[in-house]
Amino acid sequence: MARYPGLDRTVVTRAGEFLLDAVFPPVCMLCETLLRPGRGGDVCAACRESLEAVRPPYCSRCGRPFEEGEPARLCGNCAVSEPDFDMLRAPYVYADPLRTALIRFKFRRVSRNTRPLAALLGAVAGLGVDWRDYDVAVPVPLHAARLRKRGFNQAQILARHLLQGTRLRLDAALLDRVRETVPQVGLSHAARRENVRGAFAVREGADIQGKKILLVDDIATTGATCSEAARVLKKAGAARVDAVTVARSLGFGAKL
Repeated sequence: MARYPGLDRTVVTRAGEFLLDAVFPPVCMLCETLLRPGRGGDVCAACRESLEAVRPPYCSRCGRPFEEGEPARLCGNCAVSEPDFDMLRAPYVYADPLRTALIRFKFRRVSRNTRPLAALLGAVAGLGVDWRDYDVAVPVPLHAARLRKRGFNQAQILARHLLQGTRLRLDAALLDRVRETVPQVGLSHAARRENVRGAFAVREGADIQGKKILLVDDIATTGATCSEAARVLKKAGAARVDAVTVARSLGFGAKL
């Protein structure tokens, strides 16, 4: 470095980071407890150990985990009402402390959580998702009224960070939410599907004929939202639509 002859740049950088951590102590992005200055990382050891990863066996369609030792197959929900996406994968179960972190991010846009949550989402690579398999990535959109109220689309922010360093193109305008829906919380599986029916439309003039599309969202419960988005994309010509989320709920007959 010009100002410090003979001093390694890496040493100076690490020293600077340590001093910043000492002045502005980092906190765990999941439980918000203080982290030791200079330790590196964004999640404390206790929270990292508490994350419940989704591992095989799981539903071959929606990724819903089964009990250990069960064969891979369609879950009860997918067998009764087959979703329109070809595959949905989420690397973690929607449970605390990840649940609380996602809620804070979704409704308060706690910006320090963006990079760590995108890194957690990137773990879908271990569940058979390869960025090279797709032509374009699309975040699940918010309706304009909700976007104005919230000020940001959490799925778009996660997707943008997730795809940094990859060659997969992000098109946040390909899919539009044309009908405002009521919140899905508290609705049955069937009611959720009906609630989002007709809620999406592909951008006029968009050519997705034969394209393979990756949908990105933050949380999956029944998969109804991703399924409806996939239905619309396939109707417009998409050859395949897969979906990824950071976490998925185990409700609605999760381990059938």
